[in-house]
Parts: sequence; C-alpha cells; structure tokens
Amino acid sequence: MKSSNSFLAVALAIASLSFPVSVKADTVNARCDVFPKGEDRATSSGRCTFSQRQGGVSIQLENGRSYDLLPVGNRPGNYRERSKW
Repeated sequence: MKSSNSFLAVALAIASLSFPVSVKADTVNARCDVFPKGEDRATSSGRCTFSQRQGGVSIQLENGRSYDLLPVGNRPGNYRERSKW
C-alpha cells in the first residue's frame, strides 16, 4: 500500500494542526483528509481520532480503518506503518 504512506503523512499533518497546543491528553478528535499518493485533492475526509504515545502515532478513521505509525530516523514527521516492519 504505497498510497497509504502519503495518506499517513497528510493525515498526521492535518491532525496535528487540529488541536490546540495546550491539550495535554494523548488522544484527540481531529479531522483527517485522505490524499492518494501524488494527488492534490482529497478523495475523502471526515472525523478521526489521533493518538500519540511514546513517539508512536495512531490514527483511527470514522469508517473504522486505522493506522499505527512508528517514527523512522531522527527527522520529525517521518513515520512508517507498524505493520510494514
């Protein structure tokens, strides 16, 4: 699923902008937009749940699909799906 990697990067960026900086909880409701790889238009959008724990990120879409991400390397915002390891 190569397109899921680009979706994850976009969803992570959108989700991280969707909650105030003062939030102390590790799980928040957010809005996620799904962009196919190489596209500049979202194919779907809706509410999602964004969670961050010990550097890992989880995104649960309202349609039930979920993504579990782990950081890769030392660059911020660089993640890979846990199932791909």
